[in-house]
Amino acid sequence: MKYHTVRTITFLRGHIPSCDRCWLILALVFILLLATPPARAATLEEVLAMTPPDAPGPIARRDMDIGAGRQDMDIIPRKHTVMLQGPSLLDQPDTHYILQNDIVAPATAFRIAASRVTLDLNGHSVVYNESEEGCGVHLEKWWLEDVQVANGFIRQGSNQCAGEVHGMGCNPVFSLSAKKLRLGGLSLTYSGRDVAGIFVRGSLGADIGHCELIDNGREVTNRHQGIDAIRVTAVDDIGLDTVRIHHNVINNARQMGIRVHGKTADINNNEIHINSVVTNSFGVSISDGVIHQNKIFGAGAHPIGIWPGPGVKVHTNYVETQNTAASGEYGSAGSAGLRMTWGKNDGVEAWCNTFLVLGKEDGLPNGMDSWGRALFVGLPDAKQSALFHHNIIAATAQGTDAKTVAVGVVCLNTSPDLVFRENIIASDWCPILLGDDYGHSGGYPLFENNDIIRIGDNSDFHTIKNLYRYRPATGRFLNNRYVDAEQDDIAFPSRAEDVQDVIMEKTITLHLLNPDGSPVRETHVAMTLSNEATTQERATDGHGEVILHVPVQAYTNRNNNGGHFFRPRWVKYTKVPIQIHAGGYVSGAVLNPQRIDDVFTIQMR
Repeated sequence: MKYHTVRTITFLRGHIPSCDRCWLILALVFILLLATPPARAATLEEVLAMTPPDAPGPIARRDMDIGAGRQDMDIIPRKHTVMLQGPSLLDQPDTHYILQNDIVAPATAFRIAASRVTLDLNGHSVVYNESEEGCGVHLEKWWLEDVQVANGFIRQGSNQCAGEVHGMGCNPVFSLSAKKLRLGGLSLTYSGRDVAGIFVRGSLGADIGHCELIDNGREVTNRHQGIDAIRVTAVDDIGLDTVRIHHNVINNARQMGIRVHGKTADINNNEIHINSVVTNSFGVSISDGVIHQNKIFGAGAHPIGIWPGPGVKVHTNYVETQNTAASGEYGSAGSAGLRMTWGKNDGVEAWCNTFLVLGKEDGLPNGMDSWGRALFVGLPDAKQSALFHHNIIAATAQGTDAKTVAVGVVCLNTSPDLVFRENIIASDWCPILLGDDYGHSGGYPLFENNDIIRIGDNSDFHTIKNLYRYRPATGRFLNNRYVDAEQDDIAFPSRAEDVQDVIMEKTITLHLLNPDGSPVRETHVAMTLSNEATTQERATDGHGEVILHVPVQAYTNRNNNGGHFFRPRWVKYTKVPIQIHAGGYVSGAVLNPQRIDDVFTIQMR
C-alpha cells in the first residue's frame, strides 16, 4: 500500500494548534484517508479489450463484423440456358442450368460432365441420397474447367450413406480434380458417417464463398484421416489462382472446419464452430498461404483453432476454445487456440490475433478438468524459426484451479528463434509454461517486450511454470512488463533430471571504435556471447553504437562444475565474455551486466 504522508504532515503542522498529540492524531487520520487502495487484478474482459503497443493493424475481437454467411452469388453468363425440374446429367458445355423447383433424388441429384457449366439452384432445395448412395452435386470427370454451383440448399436424405475414412463420398458437393471451380450461396446439410461437406479432390484455383455448412453427423472412423466441412487438395505446379475460401459459416463440425493441402490458400472471413468428437479437431489448417480475419469457436473433445503449415501467415483471427467433452483416447485432451508441432511449422508468423482458451475444474461431464493452452507450440529443429507478435494470448480457468496456459512451449522445442514479441500474455493459472508431459522447452525461446498479466487472484498462479522434470525447461526474457505478476515467480520441480534455466536479459549499448579511435559507423557487426550458441547480428548507427542483449541473472539448476543438477536458484551474471567481428576487425571483452547501465565502449583491434 502507498501512503502520501509528507505533504499531509507539513500541512497539519502549519494549520492546527500547537499540540504535538493533536497534530499527530490528525496526521494519522489523513494518512488512513489518503492511503492508496491495493491494486485490483486485471479481469479477462479488460485483457480482451487491450491493444498491444504499436500493433501493425486492428486486433481481432469477438464482436468484429466479418460478413460471413450464406448470400446469393452472381451467376457467370453462359451461351446456352437449360431448365431443370429433377435429377439430371449436365453435359453441355457453356450452359447455364437453372433449377425450377425443389427436388428429392433417390441417389445423386446432379452429375456434371462438361466444362463452363453453371448449376443455378435458383433458391430451391435439393435432397439427395434419399434411398440410394449418392452425392448432392458430383463433378464426375477429371479436370473440368470453369464450373459454378450456386444459390440453393442441399441436404443429405434418409439413406444416410457413409463416406470413406478420409471423408470422400456421399458429400453434398464432390469434385474430381477441377480448374477454377466456384461454389457460392449454398446451404449444405449432411450427417452420414465419415461424410465431408465439400470435398474437392484436386484443384487448380478454387473459390468457395458465402456458403453455410451444417454438420449433423457425429461419427469419425479414423481421426488421423480426418473429416472436414471443406476439404480441398490444391495442385501447385502450374501456378493458377489461389484457393480462396471466404465468408462461409460452418456449424457443428465434428472434426475439422477448413483444410487445404498444397499451394496456395487464402482463408478469410469465415465463422467456424467446432464440436469435436475426436482428437485433433481444428478450425483451419493449410499447408501454405494466409489465414486471416476468421472467427473460430471450438468445443467438444479436443478443439484446436488453427494448425498452420510452414511459412503460413496468421493474422487478425479471433479464436476461442474450450474442451467440453471427454476424448475416447486421452480422457480430457484439452484445447488450443493455435497448435504447431512435429517440426512442420518453420517460418510461421502470427500477429494481431486473439487466442483465448477457457478451462474449468471438474468441467467435463465425467468430472475431469477442462483445460488448455492458448498457444501449443514448439520447433523441434534448431534451425527453424517462428514469430508471434502483437497478439492477445489469454487463458482462464474461470475462477477454478484448472490448467489454463497462455503460451505453452511444449512441442519438443530446440530453436532459439521461436520468438514472442510485443504480445499481451495473460492467465489466471500460468501465462508461460516451459514444458509439460507432452514435451519440453529446450533451445531458449525468446520472450521480448511482452505485457505479462495475471488475471484474478488464483492462489495456484505462477508467472512461469514447468511441469515435466525429466526434460529441458529453458527460456530467455528481455524487457517484458509484468502486470500483477512478478518475473521471479517461477515454479520449477525441485529435483529435475534435466536443465531448468530461465535467463533474464537486458539491452545495453556498445560504442565501437576503430583502432584509430574513430567510430565504427554503419557497419555490420556480429556479436557472440560465450554463454549462447547464437550470434547477434546488427549494424552500428552513425555514432558507432549498436545494441546488445546480455544476461543479467538466471533461475537455474545448472551445475557448472559437473555432476548432478542443483535445486533451482537465482544466479547473477558478473562475467560475460563477448567476441565482436566488425569492419574486418575482431575484438573481445568481458562484460559485467550488473555494472553496465548505459554505454560500454570497445576499441577494435
